[in-house]
Amino acid sequence: MTRYLLEEDISFSFNLIGISSHYHDYRLCWAINKSLDFKLERADNEIIVHERNNKELLAFPTFYFICPESDVMFELIANRNADGFLIPEMKQADFFLKFDDFYTGAISELIQKLRTISMVNMAFQVDPENLRSKYNLIY
Repeated sequence: MTRYLLEEDISFSFNLIGISSHYHDYRLCWAINKSLDFKLERADNEIIVHERNNKELLAFPTFYFICPESDVMFELIANRNADGFLIPEMKQADFFLKFDDFYTGAISELIQKLRTISMVNMAFQVDPENLRSKYNLIY
């Protein structure tokens, strides 16, 4: 019998910024909207992932904004809820700002602007290719 091996070739064509903040998601969205002139809105759908024991589903809220000038989609994704983490190896990040790879601005400037927000403790760039749980970010 012939065996075939199915290989996944998923491209992670997005940028990711980790954000550490002790504030609730809606307050952080308000601060980001005010500071960066975004219009983040809560998405109807949440990211649902299975816990490692596959007995429990974890839901993580998302907020999105599509820039009208460049059609770049920005998503603010919660990394933690009461029961666990979306990306467990990045426990220092409370949120992720995910945006398209064809963003024309400098990512370092965006990180600097995020760091000026008083509700943001830290903002740092994350390479999605190096994350073990990177498939949780594709939905």
